[in-house]
Amino acid sequence: VGVWLLFITLGGVAGLFEFGFYNSILRLVSYTCTGKKDLPKEGLGDITSLKENSKSDIFNNKTLISLLATTSIVYLIMAIFALLFLYLFGYLYLSSLTYLNYSTQEILSAWYIFSLGSVVNLAFSYLNATLHGIGRVNLSNISIIISRIIFIIGAVISLVNGMDIMAISICWLASIVILRVFNIIFVAKNVSISIESLFKISAFSNYAFQGLWSNSKKMAIVNIGAYMISRGSIIVANY
Repeated sequence: VGVWLLFITLGGVAGLFEFGFYNSILRLVSYTCTGKKDLPKEGLGDITSLKENSKSDIFNNKTLISLLATTSIVYLIMAIFALLFLYLFGYLYLSSLTYLNYSTQEILSAWYIFSLGSVVNLAFSYLNATLHGIGRVNLSNISIIISRIIFIIGAVISLVNGMDIMAISICWLASIVILRVFNIIFVAKNVSISIESLFKISAFSNYAFQGLWSNSKKMAIVNIGAYMISRGSIIVANY
C-alpha cells in the first residue's frame, strides 16, 4: 500500500505538465459549439457573427477541428517531456529508498509501467475536456467508470493470487489505455474529425495555441502550488 501511494504521488507530477490547458480546452470547445469562429483569449470575443446552427454545422466547425488537432499535438509533446522526467526523477528517487518486501529493480520496473500509464493518461486527457465541452459529459463518465471497474477487478485478482506491485501497475496501464480508447471513439463519433487528423503536424494552428496558452500559463503556477501542498509532504516523508 505504501509503495502504491508513493507511485500515485510521484505519478501526479505528470499532471503538472498539463499546465492548466484542460480548462482552456473546455472553454474554447464550448465556445465553438455555439457557432463561434474565433478563439478569444479572454471574454466572449466576437459575438456579432453568431447565428443559429444545426448540430451538424456545429460539429463540422473547422475552428473546432483545428483546435482539437492543435491540442492533440501540444499534449503529445507535453507527454514526451513528462515521460522523460518521470523515468529520470523516479529512477533517482526510488533508487535512494530502502524496501522491505521488494528489490529496487522490481520497484523500478513497476514504476516504469506505472509512469507509462500516467503519461498515456496525460497525452489524451484533452479528450475528457472535449467531451465535456460538446455536452457529452455522460460519455466521459462512462469511459471513466468502465476503466475504473477494469482496474479494480484486475488489481483484486492480482492481489488474491499473490502477485506483486508489477501486476497492479500493468492493470493500471491497461485501464488507462481502455479509458482513452473509449474517449477517442466517443470524440470521433461526435465530432467530424478522423483519428488520423488528430496527430497531423500540418494541422497545428498557432492561433489556436495562443488562445489556449493565454490562460493556461496562469493556471500552471496554481497547479504546482496545489500539488506541493497536497502531496509534497509524502515525497519528503518517504525520503
